[in-house]
Amino acid sequence: MKNLNRSRNQVSPQQVEYFNQGRILQENEDLRKQVDHAWQQFEAVNAQGEELQKAVEEATAIAHREQQEKQTLMQRLQDAIASRNSMRGRLGNMTAQRNKMFQALKTNIDRLTEAHQRISQLQQEYDSDMAEFARVYREITPEQRRALPPKLRRLLEQVARDYRE
Repeated sequence: MKNLNRSRNQVSPQQVEYFNQGRILQENEDLRKQVDHAWQQFEAVNAQGEELQKAVEEATAIAHREQQEKQTLMQRLQDAIASRNSMRGRLGNMTAQRNKMFQALKTNIDRLTEAHQRISQLQQEYDSDMAEFARVYREITPEQRRALPPKLRRLLEQVARDYRE
Protein backbone atom coordinates (compact mmCIF):
# COMPACT_ATOMS: atom_id res chain seq x y z
CA MET A 1 0.00 0.00 0.00
CA LYS A 2 0.88 3.47 -0.28
CA ASN A 3 2.68 5.47 2.27
CA LEU A 4 0.20 7.88 3.65
CA ASN A 5 2.61 9.88 5.68
CA ARG A 6 2.37 13.16 4.14
CA SER A 7 4.28 15.15 6.64
CA ARG A 8 7.55 13.86 5.40
CA ASN A 9 7.18 15.35 1.95
CA GLN A 10 5.64 18.53 3.10
CA VAL A 11 7.38 21.82 2.48
CA SER A 12 8.34 23.87 5.43
CA PRO A 13 7.05 27.42 5.82
CA GLN A 14 10.55 28.78 5.49
CA GLN A 15 10.96 26.98 2.18
CA VAL A 16 7.65 28.44 1.04
CA GLU A 17 8.86 31.86 2.04
CA TYR A 18 12.17 31.39 0.19
CA PHE A 19 10.30 30.08 -2.79
CA ASN A 20 7.95 33.09 -2.76
CA GLN A 21 10.88 35.48 -2.34
CA GLY A 22 12.69 33.78 -5.22
CA ARG A 23 9.59 33.97 -7.37
CA ILE A 24 9.18 37.68 -6.47
CA LEU A 25 12.87 38.32 -7.21
CA GLN A 26 12.51 36.50 -10.52
CA GLU A 27 9.40 38.52 -11.36
CA ASN A 28 11.21 41.71 -10.34
CA GLU A 29 14.17 40.73 -12.51
CA ASP A 30 11.84 39.99 -15.43
CA LEU A 31 10.06 43.31 -14.90
CA ARG A 32 13.39 45.14 -14.67
CA LYS A 33 14.50 43.52 -17.94
CA GLN A 34 11.19 44.51 -19.52
CA VAL A 35 11.62 48.08 -18.24
CA ASP A 36 15.22 48.17 -19.56
CA HIS A 37 14.07 46.81 -22.91
CA ALA A 38 11.18 49.30 -23.03
CA TRP A 39 13.59 52.13 -22.10
CA GLN A 40 15.99 51.11 -24.87
CA GLN A 41 13.10 51.02 -27.32
CA PHE A 42 11.96 54.42 -26.07
CA GLU A 43 15.46 55.86 -26.52
CA ALA A 44 15.69 54.34 -30.02
CA VAL A 45 12.28 55.75 -30.95
CA ASN A 46 13.23 59.08 -29.38
CA ALA A 47 16.49 59.13 -31.40
CA GLN A 48 14.53 58.32 -34.54
CA GLY A 49 12.09 61.09 -33.62
CA GLU A 50 14.97 63.55 -33.23
CA GLU A 51 16.41 62.45 -36.59
CA LEU A 52 13.00 62.82 -38.17
CA GLN A 53 12.61 66.24 -36.54
CA LYS A 54 15.99 67.30 -37.98
CA ALA A 55 15.01 65.90 -41.39
CA VAL A 56 11.69 67.76 -41.23
CA GLU A 57 13.46 70.99 -40.26
CA GLU A 58 15.96 70.57 -43.11
CA ALA A 59 13.18 69.75 -45.58
CA THR A 60 11.22 72.76 -44.36
CA ALA A 61 14.28 74.99 -44.75
CA ILE A 62 14.92 73.62 -48.25
CA ALA A 63 11.26 74.07 -49.19
CA HIS A 64 11.33 77.62 -47.82
CA ARG A 65 14.52 78.42 -49.79
CA GLU A 66 13.06 76.91 -52.95
CA GLN A 67 9.87 78.88 -52.47
CA GLN A 68 11.87 82.09 -52.00
CA GLU A 69 13.94 81.28 -55.11
CA LYS A 70 10.76 80.61 -57.07
CA GLN A 71 9.28 83.88 -55.86
CA THR A 72 12.48 85.70 -56.81
CA LEU A 73 12.48 84.08 -60.23
CA MET A 74 8.80 84.87 -60.67
CA GLN A 75 9.46 88.51 -59.77
CA ARG A 76 12.36 88.62 -62.23
CA LEU A 77 10.14 87.10 -64.89
CA GLN A 78 7.41 89.64 -64.21
CA ASP A 79 9.98 92.45 -64.32
CA ALA A 80 11.34 91.09 -67.60
CA ILE A 81 7.84 90.89 -69.07
CA ALA A 82 7.09 94.44 -67.93
CA SER A 83 10.42 95.60 -69.36
CA ARG A 84 9.71 93.81 -72.63
CA ASN A 85 6.27 95.35 -72.83
CA SER A 86 7.75 98.75 -72.03
CA MET A 87 10.43 98.22 -74.68
CA ARG A 88 7.78 97.12 -77.14
CA GLY A 89 5.86 100.33 -76.40
CA ARG A 90 9.00 102.42 -76.72
CA LEU A 91 9.89 100.64 -79.93
CA GLY A 92 6.40 101.38 -81.25
CA ASN A 93 6.81 105.04 -80.31
CA MET A 94 10.27 105.12 -81.87
CA THR A 95 8.91 103.52 -85.03
CA ALA A 96 6.10 106.06 -85.20
CA GLN A 97 8.59 108.90 -84.67
CA ARG A 98 10.89 107.44 -87.30
CA ASN A 99 7.99 107.22 -89.76
CA LYS A 100 7.01 110.84 -89.02
CA MET A 101 10.60 111.97 -89.46
CA PHE A 102 10.91 109.96 -92.66
CA GLN A 103 7.72 111.57 -93.99
CA ALA A 104 9.00 115.03 -92.98
CA LEU A 105 12.34 114.29 -94.65
CA LYS A 106 10.57 113.16 -97.80
CA THR A 107 8.48 116.35 -97.80
CA ASN A 108 11.61 118.46 -97.26
CA ILE A 109 13.42 116.63 -100.06
CA ASP A 110 10.47 117.27 -102.37
CA ARG A 111 10.48 120.97 -101.41
CA LEU A 112 14.24 121.13 -101.85
CA THR A 113 13.95 119.51 -105.29
CA GLU A 114 11.30 122.07 -106.26
CA ALA A 115 13.53 124.88 -104.94
CA HIS A 116 16.50 123.58 -106.95
CA GLN A 117 14.34 123.38 -110.05
CA ARG A 118 13.18 126.96 -109.43
CA ILE A 119 16.78 128.08 -108.84
CA SER A 120 17.85 126.35 -112.03
CA GLN A 121 15.02 128.03 -113.91
CA LEU A 122 15.94 131.44 -112.42
CA GLN A 123 19.62 130.82 -113.25
CA GLN A 124 18.68 130.08 -116.86
CA GLU A 125 16.55 133.23 -116.98
CA TYR A 126 19.39 135.23 -115.44
CA ASP A 127 21.91 133.79 -117.91
CA SER A 128 19.62 134.55 -120.84
CA ASP A 129 19.06 138.11 -119.52
CA MET A 130 22.80 138.64 -119.07
CA ALA A 131 23.47 137.23 -122.53
CA GLU A 132 20.87 139.68 -123.86
CA PHE A 133 22.61 142.58 -122.01
CA ALA A 134 25.96 141.47 -123.44
CA ARG A 135 24.51 141.25 -126.98
CA VAL A 136 22.89 144.69 -126.71
CA TYR A 137 26.11 146.19 -125.27
CA ARG A 138 28.13 144.81 -128.19
CA GLU A 139 25.63 146.26 -130.65
CA ILE A 140 25.87 149.81 -129.35
CA THR A 141 28.42 152.16 -130.85
CA PRO A 142 31.60 153.28 -129.07
CA GLU A 143 30.22 156.86 -128.80
CA GLN A 144 27.15 155.56 -126.99
CA ARG A 145 29.38 153.50 -124.71
CA ARG A 146 31.42 156.57 -123.78
CA ALA A 147 28.21 158.38 -122.86
CA LEU A 148 27.41 155.76 -120.18
CA PRO A 149 28.57 156.34 -116.61
CA PRO A 150 31.98 154.70 -115.96
CA LYS A 151 30.71 152.18 -113.35
CA LEU A 152 27.89 151.02 -115.63
CA ARG A 153 30.27 150.82 -118.60
CA ARG A 154 32.74 148.64 -116.64
CA LEU A 155 29.90 146.41 -115.43
CA LEU A 156 28.53 145.97 -118.96
CA GLU A 157 32.03 145.24 -120.33
CA GLN A 158 32.44 142.54 -117.67
CA VAL A 159 29.05 141.04 -118.61
CA ALA A 160 30.00 141.12 -122.29
CA ARG A 161 33.23 139.24 -121.57
CA ASP A 162 31.45 136.65 -119.37
CA TYR A 163 28.56 136.04 -121.78
CA ARG A 164 30.05 135.77 -125.25
CA GLU A 165 27.96 133.92 -127.71
